[in-house]
Amino acid sequence: MGTRFLPFTQFNAQAVTGTNTYTSPSTDINQLANVGLDVRFTGTMTGTLSVLCSNDNVVFTALTFNPALTQPTGSNLNILIDCNQIPFRYIQTQYTNSSGSGTLTVLLTAKDLGS
Repeated sequence: MGTRFLPFTQFNAQAVTGTNTYTSPSTDINQLANVGLDVRFTGTMTGTLSVLCSNDNVVFTALTFNPALTQPTGSNLNILIDCNQIPFRYIQTQYTNSSGSGTLTVLLTAKDLGS
């Protein structure tokens, strides 16, 4: 059987307003490789996007990226985040809006190693 790429939706056109924090459901990435995030900000949002990981699906900690993740600054923004070789079982995304409004879509894809 061949390798399959699996899609997971973290946020699907999530309405963003005020100074709220939005946290996606966690995704179990055990037996998955080449994890990537396709992040789409639409609107006038300014804020902070974080990628969080956990081994117990309870306590999540933000990953540190070098260079730092590109953040929305008030206009439409699409970014791709390479999360390959993350040594943690669960992943989720979190966005804290500072100002503006719009929608947030985050799509996760990964290669299935369990097949």
